[in-house]
Amino acid sequence: MKHFVRSGFGIFCVGQVFLTAPIEGQITWNISYLDVTNGTNFGFDDPVFGASRRATLEAAADYAVSRFDHSGTIDVEVQLSENNLSSLLASAGAFRYSTVNFGFQNGLAFEHATTGVDASSSFPDGTLMFNFGRTWNSEMDSPTASEFDLFSVAIHEFGHVFGLTSHLDQSGGSTIAEGNYSVFDSFLKDGAGNSLFTAGAQFVGTPADLTGGDLFFAGANAMAANGGQPVEVYVPATFSQGTSIAHVDPAMNVIMNPTISAGVEQRTYDEIEWAIFQDLGYTVLTPVPEPSVVLLGGFFLSGFLLQRRRVG
Repeated sequence: MKHFVRSGFGIFCVGQVFLTAPIEGQITWNISYLDVTNGTNFGFDDPVFGASRRATLEAAADYAVSRFDHSGTIDVEVQLSENNLSSLLASAGAFRYSTVNFGFQNGLAFEHATTGVDASSSFPDGTLMFNFGRTWNSEMDSPTASEFDLFSVAIHEFGHVFGLTSHLDQSGGSTIAEGNYSVFDSFLKDGAGNSLFTAGAQFVGTPADLTGGDLFFAGANAMAANGGQPVEVYVPATFSQGTSIAHVDPAMNVIMNPTISAGVEQRTYDEIEWAIFQDLGYTVLTPVPEPSVVLLGGFFLSGFLLQRRRVG
Protein backbone atom coordinates (compact mmCIF):
# COMPACT_ATOMS: atom_id res chain seq x y z
CA MET A 1 0.00 0.00 0.00
CA LYS A 2 1.24 3.49 -0.83
CA HIS A 3 1.25 6.09 1.90
CA PHE A 4 1.42 9.82 1.42
CA VAL A 5 2.84 12.66 3.45
CA ARG A 6 2.36 16.37 2.97
CA SER A 7 5.41 18.59 3.05
CA GLY A 8 5.10 22.34 2.91
CA PHE A 9 7.10 25.43 2.18
CA GLY A 10 6.73 29.19 2.57
CA ILE A 11 7.40 31.96 0.19
CA PHE A 12 9.32 34.91 -0.38
CA CYS A 13 11.37 36.66 -2.91
CA VAL A 14 12.99 39.96 -3.69
CA GLY A 15 13.81 41.26 -7.05
CA GLN A 16 13.60 42.97 -10.35
CA VAL A 17 10.51 42.90 -12.56
CA PHE A 18 10.61 41.14 -15.93
CA LEU A 19 7.69 41.41 -18.36
CA THR A 20 7.07 38.53 -20.77
CA ALA A 21 4.22 37.16 -22.83
CA PRO A 22 3.26 33.80 -21.27
CA ILE A 23 2.13 30.95 -23.46
CA GLU A 24 -1.21 29.42 -22.56
CA GLY A 25 -0.61 26.18 -20.73
CA GLN A 26 -2.49 22.93 -21.13
CA ILE A 27 -2.46 21.85 -17.49
CA THR A 28 -5.87 22.04 -15.81
CA TRP A 29 -6.16 23.43 -12.29
CA ASN A 30 -8.77 22.29 -9.77
CA ILE A 31 -8.63 24.81 -6.93
CA SER A 32 -10.85 24.59 -3.86
CA TYR A 33 -11.05 27.21 -1.08
CA LEU A 34 -11.76 26.12 2.49
CA ASP A 35 -12.56 29.75 3.40
CA VAL A 36 -15.47 29.56 0.95
CA THR A 37 -16.49 26.03 1.87
CA ASN A 38 -16.63 26.99 5.55
CA GLY A 39 -18.20 30.42 4.99
CA THR A 40 -15.55 32.23 7.04
CA ASN A 41 -16.20 35.72 5.59
CA PHE A 42 -12.43 36.11 5.67
CA GLY A 43 -9.49 35.59 3.37
CA PHE A 44 -10.68 34.15 0.08
CA ASP A 45 -14.27 34.41 1.35
CA ASP A 46 -13.94 38.07 2.40
CA PRO A 47 -17.14 39.90 1.31
CA VAL A 48 -15.10 42.78 -0.18
CA PHE A 49 -11.84 41.21 -1.39
CA GLY A 50 -12.61 37.49 -1.62
CA ALA A 51 -13.64 37.36 -5.28
CA SER A 52 -10.65 39.48 -6.36
CA ARG A 53 -8.28 37.30 -4.35
CA ARG A 54 -9.62 34.13 -5.95
CA ALA A 55 -9.33 35.66 -9.43
CA THR A 56 -5.75 36.80 -8.78
CA LEU A 57 -4.71 33.43 -7.40
CA GLU A 58 -6.20 31.66 -10.41
CA ALA A 59 -4.45 34.06 -12.79
CA ALA A 60 -1.17 33.28 -11.00
CA ALA A 61 -1.88 29.55 -11.34
CA ASP A 62 -2.43 29.93 -15.09
CA TYR A 63 0.82 31.86 -15.47
CA ALA A 64 2.77 29.33 -13.38
CA VAL A 65 2.02 26.51 -15.84
CA SER A 66 2.06 28.69 -18.96
CA ARG A 67 5.25 27.17 -20.36
CA PHE A 68 4.75 23.57 -19.30
CA ASP A 69 3.98 21.30 -22.25
CA HIS A 70 1.76 18.88 -20.32
CA SER A 71 -1.96 18.12 -20.39
CA GLY A 72 -2.55 16.72 -16.90
CA THR A 73 -4.25 18.22 -13.87
CA ILE A 74 -3.17 19.70 -10.55
CA ASP A 75 -5.62 19.59 -7.62
CA VAL A 76 -4.92 22.29 -5.01
CA GLU A 77 -6.67 22.95 -1.73
CA VAL A 78 -6.38 26.49 -0.36
CA GLN A 79 -6.54 26.01 3.37
CA LEU A 80 -8.20 28.28 5.91
CA SER A 81 -6.51 31.67 5.83
CA GLU A 82 -4.60 32.87 8.87
CA ASN A 83 -4.94 36.29 10.45
CA ASN A 84 -1.86 37.39 12.38
CA LEU A 85 1.19 39.66 12.19
CA SER A 86 3.78 36.89 12.11
CA SER A 87 6.58 36.94 9.55
CA LEU A 88 4.83 34.22 7.57
CA LEU A 89 2.98 35.44 4.49
CA ALA A 90 2.06 32.10 2.98
CA SER A 91 2.99 28.44 2.86
CA ALA A 92 2.57 25.64 0.35
CA GLY A 93 2.51 21.89 0.73
CA ALA A 94 2.63 18.99 -1.67
CA PHE A 95 1.70 15.39 -0.99
CA ARG A 96 4.47 12.88 -1.64
CA TYR A 97 4.97 9.15 -1.29
CA SER A 98 6.27 8.40 2.19
CA THR A 99 7.80 4.99 1.44
CA VAL A 100 11.18 4.27 3.02
CA ASN A 101 14.04 4.25 0.47
CA PHE A 102 11.74 5.59 -2.22
CA GLY A 103 14.59 7.54 -3.82
CA PHE A 104 14.08 10.96 -5.40
CA GLN A 105 10.58 12.26 -6.09
CA ASN A 106 8.82 15.49 -7.10
CA GLY A 107 5.45 14.70 -5.57
CA LEU A 108 1.87 14.12 -6.67
CA ALA A 109 1.47 17.49 -8.43
CA PHE A 110 4.29 16.60 -10.83
CA GLU A 111 2.88 13.13 -11.43
CA HIS A 112 -0.67 14.33 -11.99
CA ALA A 113 0.40 17.21 -14.25
CA THR A 114 2.82 15.24 -16.41
CA THR A 115 1.08 11.86 -16.66
CA GLY A 116 -2.57 12.65 -16.00
CA VAL A 117 -2.59 10.00 -13.26
CA ASP A 118 -4.23 11.00 -9.97
CA ALA A 119 -2.29 8.91 -7.46
CA SER A 120 -4.88 9.40 -4.74
CA SER A 121 -8.30 10.98 -5.03
CA SER A 122 -8.37 11.18 -1.22
CA PHE A 123 -5.77 13.96 -1.16
CA PRO A 124 -5.21 17.11 -3.16
CA ASP A 125 -1.90 17.20 -5.01
CA GLY A 126 -0.89 20.31 -3.08
CA THR A 127 -2.09 22.80 -0.49
CA LEU A 128 -1.68 26.55 -0.08
CA MET A 129 -2.22 28.84 2.89
CA PHE A 130 -2.15 32.66 3.06
CA ASN A 131 -1.93 34.98 6.05
CA PHE A 132 -4.24 37.93 5.54
CA GLY A 133 -3.24 39.52 8.82
CA ARG A 134 -0.82 41.50 6.67
CA THR A 135 -1.83 44.15 4.13
CA TRP A 136 -2.19 42.64 0.66
CA ASN A 137 -2.68 43.80 -2.88
CA SER A 138 -5.54 41.49 -3.77
CA GLU A 139 -6.05 42.59 -7.36
CA MET A 140 -4.00 42.71 -10.55
CA ASP A 141 -2.91 46.35 -10.32
CA SER A 142 0.48 47.18 -8.81
CA PRO A 143 0.88 47.02 -5.02
CA THR A 144 1.37 50.18 -3.00
CA ALA A 145 4.49 50.54 -0.85
CA SER A 146 2.64 48.97 2.11
CA GLU A 147 1.03 46.02 0.29
CA PHE A 148 2.31 42.50 -0.35
CA ASP A 149 1.57 41.36 -3.88
CA LEU A 150 -0.71 38.32 -3.96
CA PHE A 151 0.20 37.34 -7.52
CA SER A 152 3.96 37.38 -6.78
CA VAL A 153 3.54 35.40 -3.58
CA ALA A 154 1.26 32.86 -5.25
CA ILE A 155 3.63 31.97 -8.11
CA HIS A 156 6.43 31.49 -5.59
CA GLU A 157 4.28 29.02 -3.68
CA PHE A 158 3.31 27.19 -6.86
CA GLY A 159 7.04 26.77 -7.55
CA HIS A 160 7.30 24.71 -4.36
CA VAL A 161 4.26 22.63 -5.29
CA PHE A 162 5.95 21.88 -8.64
CA GLY A 163 8.94 20.40 -6.82
CA LEU A 164 11.44 23.17 -6.12
CA THR A 165 11.97 22.08 -2.55
CA SER A 166 14.18 19.95 -0.32
CA HIS A 167 13.54 16.99 1.97
CA LEU A 168 16.85 17.36 3.79
CA ASP A 169 16.94 17.94 7.51
CA GLN A 170 19.87 19.64 9.22
CA SER A 171 21.78 16.36 9.70
CA GLY A 172 21.40 15.20 6.08
CA GLY A 173 18.54 12.84 6.87
CA SER A 174 15.14 12.93 5.19
CA THR A 175 12.11 14.79 6.53
CA ILE A 176 9.86 12.25 4.75
CA ALA A 177 11.34 8.79 5.32
CA GLU A 178 14.73 7.15 5.23
CA GLY A 179 16.22 7.36 1.73
CA ASN A 180 13.36 9.54 0.45
CA TYR A 181 14.41 12.92 -0.96
CA SER A 182 13.27 15.41 -3.57
CA VAL A 183 14.45 15.41 -7.17
CA PHE A 184 15.72 18.92 -6.45
CA ASP A 185 17.99 17.41 -3.75
CA SER A 186 19.53 15.05 -6.30
CA PHE A 187 21.16 17.98 -8.13
CA LEU A 188 22.83 19.53 -5.07
CA LYS A 189 26.61 19.95 -5.05
CA ASP A 190 29.01 21.62 -2.66
CA GLY A 191 31.34 24.46 -3.61
CA ALA A 192 33.99 21.99 -4.78
CA GLY A 193 31.55 20.34 -7.19
CA ASN A 194 30.94 17.21 -5.11
CA SER A 195 27.44 15.74 -5.22
CA LEU A 196 25.62 15.46 -1.91
CA PHE A 197 23.92 12.21 -2.98
CA THR A 198 24.66 8.97 -4.72
CA ALA A 199 22.42 7.90 -7.58
CA GLY A 200 20.65 5.66 -5.08
CA ALA A 201 19.62 8.61 -2.87
CA GLN A 202 22.23 8.03 -0.20
CA PHE A 203 23.39 11.26 1.43
CA VAL A 204 27.18 11.47 1.20
CA GLY A 205 27.61 15.11 2.13
CA THR A 206 28.03 16.48 5.65
CA PRO A 207 25.79 18.62 7.87
CA ALA A 208 28.29 21.45 7.35
CA ASP A 209 27.32 21.49 3.66
CA LEU A 210 23.79 22.53 4.64
CA THR A 211 24.76 25.83 6.27
CA GLY A 212 27.08 28.67 5.42
CA GLY A 213 26.24 29.61 1.84
CA ASP A 214 28.28 27.18 -0.26
CA LEU A 215 25.69 24.90 -1.85
CA PHE A 216 24.54 24.78 -5.47
CA PHE A 217 21.91 23.32 -7.79
CA ALA A 218 23.83 21.80 -10.70
CA GLY A 219 21.17 20.69 -13.18
CA ALA A 220 22.35 20.95 -16.78
CA ASN A 221 19.52 23.22 -17.93
CA ALA A 222 19.84 25.55 -14.95
CA MET A 223 23.59 25.83 -15.47
CA ALA A 224 23.09 26.64 -19.15
CA ALA A 225 20.63 29.40 -18.21
CA ASN A 226 23.09 30.70 -15.59
CA GLY A 227 26.03 31.18 -17.92
CA GLY A 228 27.40 27.69 -17.37
CA GLN A 229 27.57 28.06 -13.60
CA PRO A 230 25.56 26.12 -10.99
CA VAL A 231 22.79 28.05 -9.26
CA GLU A 232 23.48 28.99 -5.64
CA VAL A 233 20.78 27.89 -3.21
CA TYR A 234 19.82 29.46 0.09
CA VAL A 235 21.79 27.97 3.00
CA PRO A 236 21.97 30.45 5.90
CA ALA A 237 24.42 29.97 8.77
CA THR A 238 21.59 28.68 10.99
CA PHE A 239 19.61 25.86 9.40
CA SER A 240 15.90 26.64 9.04
CA GLN A 241 13.74 23.66 8.13
CA GLY A 242 11.72 24.32 4.99
CA THR A 243 13.52 27.58 4.22
CA SER A 244 17.11 26.40 3.96
CA ILE A 245 17.97 24.72 0.63
CA ALA A 246 14.36 25.02 -0.63
CA HIS A 247 15.05 28.42 -2.19
CA VAL A 248 17.45 30.09 -4.58
CA ASP A 249 20.01 32.35 -2.92
CA PRO A 250 18.69 35.94 -2.55
CA ALA A 251 21.64 37.27 -4.57
CA MET A 252 20.09 35.65 -7.65
CA ASN A 253 17.20 38.14 -7.44
CA VAL A 254 14.50 35.76 -8.72
CA ILE A 255 10.99 34.79 -7.61
CA MET A 256 12.10 31.67 -5.69
CA ASN A 257 14.14 33.70 -3.20
CA PRO A 258 13.23 33.19 0.48
CA THR A 259 11.92 36.75 1.12
CA ILE A 260 9.74 39.47 -0.32
CA SER A 261 9.06 43.05 0.74
CA ALA A 262 5.88 45.06 0.68
CA GLY A 263 5.58 47.03 -2.53
CA VAL A 264 7.47 44.50 -4.65
CA GLU A 265 5.78 43.28 -7.82
CA GLN A 266 7.64 40.30 -9.30
CA ARG A 267 5.24 38.33 -11.44
CA THR A 268 7.34 36.16 -13.74
CA TYR A 269 9.77 33.31 -13.32
CA ASP A 270 13.31 33.97 -14.47
CA GLU A 271 14.72 31.77 -17.24
CA ILE A 272 16.90 30.14 -14.57
CA GLU A 273 13.77 29.06 -12.70
CA TRP A 274 12.12 27.68 -15.83
CA ALA A 275 15.37 25.78 -16.42
CA ILE A 276 15.26 24.35 -12.89
CA PHE A 277 11.73 23.08 -13.55
CA GLN A 278 13.06 21.49 -16.73
CA ASP A 279 15.81 19.75 -14.76
CA LEU A 280 13.13 18.45 -12.38
CA GLY A 281 11.50 16.69 -15.33
CA TYR A 282 8.98 19.13 -16.79
CA THR A 283 8.90 19.83 -20.51
CA VAL A 284 9.29 23.61 -20.74
CA LEU A 285 8.39 25.49 -23.91
CA THR A 286 10.55 28.25 -25.36
CA PRO A 287 8.88 31.64 -24.78
CA VAL A 288 7.28 33.47 -27.68
CA PRO A 289 8.91 36.92 -27.86
CA GLU A 290 6.88 40.11 -27.83
CA PRO A 291 6.62 41.87 -31.22
CA SER A 292 8.43 44.80 -29.60
CA VAL A 293 9.98 45.37 -26.20
CA VAL A 294 10.26 48.61 -24.28
CA LEU A 295 12.76 48.62 -21.42
CA LEU A 296 11.41 50.73 -18.60
CA GLY A 297 14.06 49.96 -16.01
CA GLY A 298 14.26 47.80 -12.93
CA PHE A 299 14.50 48.08 -9.20
CA PHE A 300 15.70 46.08 -6.24
CA LEU A 301 14.17 45.92 -2.80
CA SER A 302 15.28 43.79 0.11
CA GLY A 303 12.93 41.53 2.02
CA PHE A 304 12.56 40.30 5.57
CA LEU A 305 10.03 37.53 5.71
CA LEU A 306 10.77 34.04 6.87
CA GLN A 307 9.08 30.83 5.90
CA ARG A 308 7.47 28.03 7.82
CA ARG A 309 7.47 24.41 6.78
CA ARG A 310 4.49 22.20 7.49
CA VAL A 311 4.47 18.43 7.69
CA GLY A 312 1.36 16.64 8.70
